[in-house]
Parts: sequence; C-alpha cells; structure tokens
Amino acid sequence: MADAACTRYYGGTLDFLNDEQQRYRDTNSRGETLHVVSNGTLKLRATKTGPAGWAPYESSMIRSKFEFKPSPGTSYYLTTRVKLPNVLGTWPAWWLAGGFGTNGQTQWPPEIDILEAPTNNVGQPHNTIRMGSQVKGLQTASRGFEFTHSVADYDRQWQNYKPSRTLRDVWIEVGALWTATNVCYFVDGLKTACENYNWADNNGVAANNAYAILNLAIGGSWAGASGIEDAKFPTQVEVDHVRIYRSPN
Repeated sequence: MADAACTRYYGGTLDFLNDEQQRYRDTNSRGETLHVVSNGTLKLRATKTGPAGWAPYESSMIRSKFEFKPSPGTSYYLTTRVKLPNVLGTWPAWWLAGGFGTNGQTQWPPEIDILEAPTNNVGQPHNTIRMGSQVKGLQTASRGFEFTHSVADYDRQWQNYKPSRTLRDVWIEVGALWTATNVCYFVDGLKTACENYNWADNNGVAANNAYAILNLAIGGSWAGASGIEDAKFPTQVEVDHVRIYRSPN
C-alpha cells in the first residue's frame, strides 16, 4: 500500500536521516524481508546488502499511523520491550517526531528521544542509552534543558542513562510518561529522568500531533565513530511489544 510518509522530502520519515549509512527498506536488494514477525516478536533487521558507496546497508523502520499529543487534560504513557544489538556502529532508536498535521507537512523540532542506543565505544558503550528531548528554541522557557528529576546513573549534560549493567543483548522495558508540560523516562520501571518540555516549534507555537518511530540506523558520525562491525551482520532489534496508553490527568 502506498504510504506518502515513506517517500522523499518528508522530514522524520525519509529512507535515511542525518549522515547514516543505511537506507530503510521493507525488502533488501536480495529479496530478504527486513521486517520479520515470528515467534511472537518483531525483528527489525539490518543487512549489508546495499549498493557500493556511502550507503552499503539496508535496514528497517516502523512508524505509527496514529498521530497524537498530550493536552492539559490528557497524558500518554509509551512503552516498548526490546532487545538491542551489541554491534559496533548500530543505532536503534525509539522517538517522537512532529506529524503531518492539516497541511501534509511534518515539523522538526520538536522531538523526544525515548531511546537512542548507538554503540560506538566512545561515549556510547554497551551500558549506555540516550533518553532526552531536543531543545532548539522555545520548547522550554529557558531555551535549554530543564530537568526536574534524575537518578545518579543519568548524565544531564549528554542525556545518557548509564547503569553498571549492560543494556545490549538483553530484554529491557523502556518507557516515557508524556504530559503537556513535561516528559519522564523509565527503564525497567525505574524513573531515570524528568524534564520540562513543550511540544512546540522554536517560536513556542504548538506543533502538529506526533507519531512514534522505531528504527535501526547504521553508521554515520555518531554511531560509526569507531567503525562498524560488518562481521556481525545481519543484525537486528527484537521487539516484544510497543504500547501507547492514553490517560486523563
């Protein structure tokens, strides 16, 4: 079925973002399915099967068709249970981006990154995930990060949650409680951090409803800072569930 959100020139749903080295496909150049449902889980796969050059990888992304955002009377709790790859150069992510609204155009910012888990062995080793918003203007009154809570294992400067245990190749439950004025992040039931956040453009104007994206990126200047472990491909993110709950405040 044709999906305009998967064509070019739509920010946040392109077949690649930033300087990543993959292109998002449902089926790779060998005819292999990259979105696989089996034994009760979804596998978002990545293969090194792309054409030679800057983008030799093909990978997978899913996006919610339902668009939503909190209001003063309604909040959302988003949760997913995933098993992340422990492969250098991979970058799984689960995040919220501005949807299509009434004019068919997406917006950026705002953005809330519930989970970003590049493995580069520089600032992002196997026990680190990034959980935080993107503040580029009046998403906060101060135009900077405004944290109201964080645990000792959370780095407010880089928005990294870094416990002593590994967060790769094990099942973890990652969540976010999103209200009209703030967002709190959770890992396996632990509230790691909370921050003020307005779902607005840089001028403070309310943004379009959001959609949720779950994807597996490869390489680029961040995830690929220490190279890419090609010997471990194909690789995947395994997804047990993605759930979005709406609740009156």
